[in-house]
Amino acid sequence: MRYTPVDASGFALLDGLDDWRYVLSGLRATFRFASFSAAAAFAAEVAQLADAADHHPDIDLRYPGTVRLVASTHAVNGVSTHDIDLARLVSGLAAQAGAVADADDNEE
Repeated sequence: MRYTPVDASGFALLDGLDDWRYVLSGLRATFRFASFSAAAAFAAEVAQLADAADHHPDIDLRYPGTVRLVASTHAVNGVSTHDIDLARLVSGLAAQAGAVADADDNEE
């Protein structure tokens, strides 16, 4: 599979990625849900999207209803267009689920 790397400056020029931040060598987003079960259902739907795309983010599910995702491409040791495509799909799914993106989440 061919991967096209995307650096931080290239990422900054892209539209439709307001939920995501370029952090170190990956894309990160945090979504907040009304309940833990809603967050878990979202995480499961992201897993299905990732399987269909054959590109899998790290998913961190936290109480009371938070899901943090980190997408990167190991083959390029950073972000690729595959991560960008997946991020847009995940953001669309989050919007449909009524999630609130927390773009200021700086927890490490």
